[in-house]
Amino acid sequence: MDLKSAINFQRFFLLIFFAIILEIAVGSYLPWLKAVYNEGFVLIKGSKLYVNDDSFYNTFFIKTLRFLGLILLIIPLFNYNKFLISIKTKSFFEKKNSQLLIKSSTLLLLYAFLNYVLNYLDVERHYFNMGYIVFIGFTCYTFGIIFKRAYKNKQENDLTI
Repeated sequence: MDLKSAINFQRFFLLIFFAIILEIAVGSYLPWLKAVYNEGFVLIKGSKLYVNDDSFYNTFFIKTLRFLGLILLIIPLFNYNKFLISIKTKSFFEKKNSQLLIKSSTLLLLYAFLNYVLNYLDVERHYFNMGYIVFIGFTCYTFGIIFKRAYKNKQENDLTI
């Protein structure tokens, strides 16, 4: 498999993952928005939670943070897609490549931390396994540092010629 087909395959996988994230985000948050708009209720594990209840607004706030967290997960996908496009155009050791990887890793680790805190406030199923997200975040960070160092070495080598 050559480089372009491998990058195209990864970009296709990113598109699928993007669609999955949007479906999870909208599917889990839409009933809460409908309940607020209609001043109705939301079913939680067989019990009705009405808009008038105090626990409704606490739960709604946590659901809003979870929704924003999933939207936050989309940004690293766009950064990684930009990185893949840059690699596809054969500009491997550029400053922006390391910046994109470091930004992606920071946002992934922020998402994992946000979800970890939210699980203490509201015990709910995990959308994505946090161990994998942390591992991917640290791996992206490591590769970002490697690309940054390679960019500096490339600049020093260009100056000596």
